[in-house]
Amino acid sequence: MFSYKNFFFILCFFLFTSLHSQSTYRYGPGYKIAVPDYMKEVSSLNDEASMQYANLFREVYFIVINEDKKVFLDVLKEIDYYEEYVSPLKQFSSSMLELYRESGVFGEMASLERKMFFAGDSPGEMLFFETKLFDDATGDTYDIFYVLAFIAGEKDFYQVMAWTSVEKAKKYRKTLEDLVFSFIEL
Repeated sequence: MFSYKNFFFILCFFLFTSLHSQSTYRYGPGYKIAVPDYMKEVSSLNDEASMQYANLFREVYFIVINEDKKVFLDVLKEIDYYEEYVSPLKQFSSSMLELYRESGVFGEMASLERKMFFAGDSPGEMLFFETKLFDDATGDTYDIFYVLAFIAGEKDFYQVMAWTSVEKAKKYRKTLEDLVFSFIEL
């Protein structure tokens, strides 16, 4: 016989499982990363990304961009920007940050926090920052929280960019950070 006690138990179970998100490893070219199950693959976030996932309802997004490590470092040498005694990771992260700041692609990168980590065996640098982005088409301004990671793999450099609105940053920061920590070069 079906009782209110059983109904309550079943309701609590479904509520708990729907609030507790799981992650599944998804594979990109030469890497894997644990993607929250509530995020779906998309193709409209960045033309250069090898992987793109989003949840429009929750306003959570991420992309992965790969760069051939040898080609990137050779270009730095050609333009006399390469520093002999600086790690490849630092060469990559410094170059990309300078490019992003000069281009204004992230607006003004406020509240910058840095964290060094390892993605599997690959060294990485993670940045946390907030910015305001202006949408020319609508005239709206958005307050965005970013987690931007640079990872130096064996053959490639990787950028993992994850973001949400500033108002949802507290809720999703750990999820976005865990996403980056789950990155493994194959």
